[in-house]
Amino acid sequence: MEDTSVNASTNSSVAARTDVDYKALYETSEKRRKDSQAALTPTQQQLATLRAENAILRENQGPAVVNKEEQSRLEDLKYSDPEVWRTEVNQQEALQIKQREEAIATKKGEIISEMTQEEVTRRTKEFFASQPGIDPKVVINSMPPALHDLIDSGSVTLEEALQKGIDLVRGASTLSVLAPKDPNLSQVAGSKAPTDAAKQSQSNQDWGGQLL
Repeated sequence: MEDTSVNASTNSSVAARTDVDYKALYETSEKRRKDSQAALTPTQQQLATLRAENAILRENQGPAVVNKEEQSRLEDLKYSDPEVWRTEVNQQEALQIKQREEAIATKKGEIISEMTQEEVTRRTKEFFASQPGIDPKVVINSMPPALHDLIDSGSVTLEEALQKGIDLVRGASTLSVLAPKDPNLSQVAGSKAPTDAAKQSQSNQDWGGQLL
């Protein structure tokens, strides 16, 4: 099992050994991640598919098991009514193909989950390796659910979210950390077209200025 311990400290003069649960960071995000494949490259996704197919192939090396009664019925049907026999055989083969595809999809999901966790752990370690004097455990534990939501939605990268976690530890407000980088000004209160009330107010000011 991989050692996920790193040497880190919030005090740069003290090198305290801290056990960091990178898996906890991944699991918090993964519970709400709709498509964990987004964290992997196309090559990694293809590798996951091949690994899943090979795993299912190893698990189902033998022919499909058919009970003796069903086998006997099909043998009789093969000669008594070949058309019905062929239809039933085709249905069974289609069912087996469907079950195999579902098994591969399930296995692929498990493999992708493992690969995604490994990818998150690797990137998180690399990020904190470039942040001397920062305790990863403190930062990860300080990250609120809303920050994980930003990761899941793709609004921020993993590294950007970790940096926001550092900002929180250093005293930044949650509101400022979670604020969008480029606010949509079109959604801010106000409009190019003034309201009737605004027009009336401006008119009153203009006439009032002339009467003074």
